[in-house]
Amino acid sequence: METLETWPQAGKSVTVVIVNEGVPTVLLGKVLVCKEELLAIKIRNKIESQNDLPVTLMYEYQEFSYQLRGRLTEWLDKDRFLVSLQTKPKRGERREFIRADMTLGVRVDEPVQEACNIESIASWIEGFSNDPDAYKWDIFPIDLSGSGARFPTQKVRAKGQFVAVSFLLPEDNDVRVIHVPASVIRVKPLKDGPTLFELAVEFSNVGEEERDLINFVVFEARARELELTTRPTSQPKTQS
Repeated sequence: METLETWPQAGKSVTVVIVNEGVPTVLLGKVLVCKEELLAIKIRNKIESQNDLPVTLMYEYQEFSYQLRGRLTEWLDKDRFLVSLQTKPKRGERREFIRADMTLGVRVDEPVQEACNIESIASWIEGFSNDPDAYKWDIFPIDLSGSGARFPTQKVRAKGQFVAVSFLLPEDNDVRVIHVPASVIRVKPLKDGPTLFELAVEFSNVGEEERDLINFVVFEARARELELTTRPTSQPKTQS
């Protein structure tokens, strides 16, 4: 039985899938008001759309994913609208099980000091640049989830080592740099070549904005799997 807390409360980030004449639009939104059978949502970018359209909301609460279905009943502005809910929150898989396979820019940085913890990694990351051109990126296929990632690397790292993992994530028609504190949970050789290894990391102390963007990318991929959208996986364009 779902409790009140599983409903997306004010301030909660949600992935919004709006379908208009069979064409889906996937947006990152934030709940403004949550009342019984009615939500007010603000999206990042203004769009032109009509009323009375089917809407699916995807979000996470604690360790699980959730879905809500309803209809877009009224636009309050080009970036705010009301959703009349037709279902109660439906609990899905555990968050770490919802994964997205995509090709992204990625890099791994290690602190100079040997003795550190995940909190010091998070503090160190605060000084990182958000300019994509400030870094050299490896473009690799990545298995991404809200709790961690798995991708090729050219350098072996020790299990339990704390690192900073940076991603170029697709955002609208551009890319967005995020930096995430992580710990290494597995390293193993890849069959593709003697100089590549598979690195698996677990995220910790992730900032709210970074977590929301990761969840959006992962939920967008899940929406494609559920045939809610047919948008192709974005691939970042970067300088090497």
